[in-house]
Amino acid sequence: MNHWKKLILPGILLAALVVGLVLVSVLGKDNGGTPTTTANPLTYVYYSPEAEVSTLTIENEHGEIVLERKETKDETGAVVQQWNVNSPANPAYAQANVSNLVSTVRAMASVRLIKDGDSDLALYGLDKPAGRATIRKTDGSEGTVLVGNRAGSGSNYYAMVEGTNQVHLIGTGVGESVLKPAMSMLDTTLCSAQYMDLLRVSIQRKTDQATIIANSKPFRDDAVQLVELQWKFDEPLHWMANTMPIEPVITEIIAVKAKQFVAMDVSDADLAEYGLDDPSYRFEVSDANQTYTITLGAKAGTTLYYGMSSRIPDAVFLTETKNFTLVEAPVMEWMNKFVYLANITEVAKVDLTFDNTKLNIEIDGKSEPNVFKINGKDADIKDSSGRSYFKSFYQTIIGATLEGVDREANPDLSKAIVKIEYTFRDGDPVKVAFVPRDAYSLYAFLDGEYTGGYVDIDLLDDTDFDVGNVLPSGLRTAYSGMVNAMDKAVDGVFN
Repeated sequence: MNHWKKLILPGILLAALVVGLVLVSVLGKDNGGTPTTTANPLTYVYYSPEAEVSTLTIENEHGEIVLERKETKDETGAVVQQWNVNSPANPAYAQANVSNLVSTVRAMASVRLIKDGDSDLALYGLDKPAGRATIRKTDGSEGTVLVGNRAGSGSNYYAMVEGTNQVHLIGTGVGESVLKPAMSMLDTTLCSAQYMDLLRVSIQRKTDQATIIANSKPFRDDAVQLVELQWKFDEPLHWMANTMPIEPVITEIIAVKAKQFVAMDVSDADLAEYGLDDPSYRFEVSDANQTYTITLGAKAGTTLYYGMSSRIPDAVFLTETKNFTLVEAPVMEWMNKFVYLANITEVAKVDLTFDNTKLNIEIDGKSEPNVFKINGKDADIKDSSGRSYFKSFYQTIIGATLEGVDREANPDLSKAIVKIEYTFRDGDPVKVAFVPRDAYSLYAFLDGEYTGGYVDIDLLDDTDFDVGNVLPSGLRTAYSGMVNAMDKAVDGVFN
């Protein structure tokens, strides 16, 4: 047995030595600019470790792309390879796209070697290649990969390293990475601001020549945590926005992305080609750091817009029209339409004048029972279901809503036909007034200033009932019903 052990051990060592020699002969050595691999030499058309590559230059029908590697350190101190596009310059290249291009070229995978030896390069389009990728290494050596025609199957390209006689098939995606323009690496994010950080938003629309500007104010809870942004318009009115409808409009704008880019280094003279000299939309969103501008020009077909973004200078993109479903809504849909909402529990008195009627209304909506008086007479009347006539009347008083904008008007407050003054338990009084505009509407004033908007004439004579109310929604019709209930109530109840 010991005799056999003595024979087996040298045999194992000899076999290992033979395998090692075979591997060395197969794998070869790295000799600078000559393409090498760390595995089977047929695995790659070209291979170089990333840390040994200094620059990468791509040349194709779209022009020249020059990329340069720099070493940086992350927050842990670890070395990170950073690739920058030096030409054509643009601050908005997506780092992932740039890194993917470098990785694809410096380690260009071969589908298979199809020719090893002298051949007619014109058969493969390699005599006049569609793309060239030159890898310059840190030791000064260079290697250039040529990309030729598509193979007959259409799913591969022909490629070779310049100066060698080996022709490879490479994957379609690998080949096209060398043939694409620089703009294919641009970031499709058009605005990197976050909604809760926004300070200002503006929208300009060509369709109705509207300019809409709103500024945000953070609303915080008792723990000083940010709950939501509350918006107030500067244009077309100085008016509070309704958060519910306006938030999705703004979110829609900042979430939009480019579908693809169609041009770079676009000059002002080129804008008309895309309808961007007279854009359909112009959006601006600002946070504490910067303002992003997005413009949309002409339609490209029926489902796309041409556009530009300040985040990606001088580049024209395509984006889908379905990304903009809310921005065309009438601005009134985004406003808090009530002219003035006064909480009944905070109001001590209301002086209301309309037609030849003057009402002094006393309110104590906090105490139990409530105290409601009109010109000194008890107005705390309910129906048999407990619904309050006075609260219905009060809702009519505060219920006026803006129905449109008329900034160019200059109405005369002295001609007001409805005047309302709220006196609060705490704080300054608030005055509301309405001046005739035409047969269908009234100009709205708040604290002596014209709001820029108007209300419907139904404020006076509406006969419809809001849900849950026992009186109609017009001041005249509601007051008539209120007087009737006060006159005919028995023990505070009227049906």
